[in-house]
Amino acid sequence: MKTFKVIYYLDKEFTIDRIIEAETKEEAIHTIQEESDKISFTDSKGIYNEINRSDVKLIRLGQAVKRRTNQQNVN
Repeated sequence: MKTFKVIYYLDKEFTIDRIIEAETKEEAIHTIQEESDKISFTDSKGIYNEINRSDVKLIRLGQAVKRRTNQQNVN
């Protein structure tokens, strides 16, 4: 299973990010296209989001990349 990041653009400077899992990019796109007029999900921080599809200006999807954290021990 791969992880994909979906970005919903509601305004030039206002976006909502969502993580979805799918086997392929095509499956992830299909999942997004099947959503109804109201898009609702709980994000990774536990925040519930509900968006009217008519308010969305642009939807972008890409494979999510895990970020490495560089932790240094300071003594």
